[in-house]
Amino acid sequence: MYSNKRANFIFAGPGSPSYAIRNWRGSAVWDTLVARFMQGAHLVFASAATIGMGYCALPVYEIFKAGAEVDWIDGLDLLGPLGLKIAVIPHWNNAEGGTYDTRYCYMGAPRLARLEEKLPYDVVLLGIDEHTACTLDPTAQSG
Repeated sequence: MYSNKRANFIFAGPGSPSYAIRNWRGSAVWDTLVARFMQGAHLVFASAATIGMGYCALPVYEIFKAGAEVDWIDGLDLLGPLGLKIAVIPHWNNAEGGTYDTRYCYMGAPRLARLEEKLPYDVVLLGIDEHTACTLDPTAQSG
């Protein structure tokens, strides 16, 4: 039986942030992922997975596709033990909407402003442009 407890490169990507959070929180998969990260494994997250890693998470599908009220949900807080309280917004500069504002992970400027108002005062909003990356090294305590 293969075990990912020694994996040095772990990828998680697109999908629903809220679904990932519900299924990973308190699971053996999440515990292993966190342990591997703290031991120096390379974690590569894209899109929805990046959102779920924050202290607060954007339920993008619920808001953008289902019309739910603009608000945050509790994220998995991967970086909390490193002293970083963040909310990650990928697709910061998205322009696929044509005449519709799809920046800020499809929230657009008006909804992002409402989200910022609801963000706890000590949480930093980290916007990541498309086709770019943010790197952090917990063992070296650098980015």
